[in-house]
Amino acid sequence: MIFSIDIGYGYTKGIGPDGVRFSFPSVIGSAEEIRFTTDLIRGVEEFPVRFENWCFFYGEQAVLQSRIQSAIFDRSRVHDTTYKMLFVASLVEMAKQMPDAKRLNVVTGLPVDFFADRPEVIRSFEGAYRVTTDRVIEFIVESVFVAPQPFGSLFRELLSESGRIVNNEIERGRIGVIDVGMYTTDFVVSDALRYVQRLSGSASVGWSKVVTQVRQALADTYALELTHPEVDRAIQEREVRVRGEALSLEALVTPAVNDLKTAVVARARDLWGAGASLDVVLVSGGGGPYIYDAIRDAYPHARLLNNAFWANAEGFYRLGQRPATFEQ
Repeated sequence: MIFSIDIGYGYTKGIGPDGVRFSFPSVIGSAEEIRFTTDLIRGVEEFPVRFENWCFFYGEQAVLQSRIQSAIFDRSRVHDTTYKMLFVASLVEMAKQMPDAKRLNVVTGLPVDFFADRPEVIRSFEGAYRVTTDRVIEFIVESVFVAPQPFGSLFRELLSESGRIVNNEIERGRIGVIDVGMYTTDFVVSDALRYVQRLSGSASVGWSKVVTQVRQALADTYALELTHPEVDRAIQEREVRVRGEALSLEALVTPAVNDLKTAVVARARDLWGAGASLDVVLVSGGGGPYIYDAIRDAYPHARLLNNAFWANAEGFYRLGQRPATFEQ
């Protein structure tokens, strides 16, 4: 079975067959004993995940309940147990929707500047898994393919859901991709589907720049202490509740977004200049829609991908439909 996983700094996303799809905050936390619960709670009860010598919560449950929380922030991600635990959590999420899945081929990605860590990711992810939640889950990850993260967006535009090439412009052209993630923004160029390394790179700036500024402003102005995922959720909802009252976040978000626009366009200019040699610039990632207008001003041939948050995961899944992807 083919399974795509996009482990981002902010969110982990997964896609499988028959409409399987999930996302959760990329947070791992200590498994706390929940001493009280009732049947009035919406949703299903979340159990700790046990794998090898680890016992943890993940995603929203970790954000809500865990006293000790960890996330991935820099190049150490591949060597950090948090990264592996997020992969295990993805297997658990998939098993909730496909309980009979046993053997997996996985497509995933790494930020452009960290792509040299690809062999370590493959070694870490391949193998047998026995995980306990409310039941015992067993998998064998037979093969892992790792791509530069923004190439997922390219594959999403290039390939059909069955993995066939359907876009000649992407196949034959020189295409730039700007993937605005949580802590990094990645830039890649594909020339007739060949990765052009000298025109590709990363910037250590992303949507978290906005979240951090808004979070600090809420703490300074309203003494409201929220976690990073809580602030991000509030920004998506355009408001936050302070002492029972709804507060619009527009005045806090707009200047922070403008700072992000300036940083991303500056890095794109460093790599591509005016972008005259590029046929099109694709804009993806969860932060893409918020800064697209600035990118389009700099590059009039830029195009915002539909459902940009999911673009990489969807592209990885489509690539996985091609048999050659997992040939040794």
